Amino acid sequence: MERKHDIIFVTIGVPFSRIPIAQKVMLFVDLETGVTPQQVAKGYRKAVADNIENHGWVLGTNFDPSDLYYEIFHDVENTIPFARSDNSPNHRDEL
Repeated sequence: MERKHDIIFVTIGVPFSRIPIAQKVMLFVDLETGVTPQQVAKGYRKAVADNIENHGWVLGTNFDPSDLYYEIFHDVENTIPFARSDNSPNHRDEL
């Protein structure tokens, strides 16, 4: 039987800090629409960038979504992401 949805866990942060802005946030991926986990993570990254003051940053701080990194995990217990942006601090490490 083909899966119709997936649950992923996404971490969002800035490459210059080891403290993430949002860590392993559970997100729903509707596979029937053709949306990929990477697209969902990028959408969440944009939402964080657009509302950065709601995530502990000073009002007026501006980040382009591409300034932030994302890492995608299959499970909240996983320590190695199965996908990540090129600016992820863990990108240097090979999977």
